[in-house]
Amino acid sequence: MLELSNSIINIQDTETLFDLILEKAIDVVEEATHGSLMILTADNKLEFKSLIGYKDILRDVHLNLKDTFLYVETDGHISDPIIIRDIQSFDQAHLDDDTFESMEEILAFELKTTFKFSNF
Repeated sequence: MLELSNSIINIQDTETLFDLILEKAIDVVEEATHGSLMILTADNKLEFKSLIGYKDILRDVHLNLKDTFLYVETDGHISDPIIIRDIQSFDQAHLDDDTFESMEEILAFELKTTFKFSNF
């Protein structure tokens, strides 16, 4: 954690910061090989900002906050923690067909665990 804190001081852009945070998160999760970091935009869309182990085309996928597992399962209280056990079934039921198929094609459903950091 100290290494992360010291590294943040020297970072000049958010892309590098997001990559560092994701790298460190993957380092501490046992058996983790893939990861992504998303941000919530002003228009309530989630955008992928850092990816490890996924194809870069995933950056083109923008999700409406109200369509996400987190939003639906917490009745809009997105600051509440939640565990996602079967993201593929949920997304198939809630996303439009094009978005779901895009995510399926790029192996986005290899996801096993998700974490949510708020107020970043």
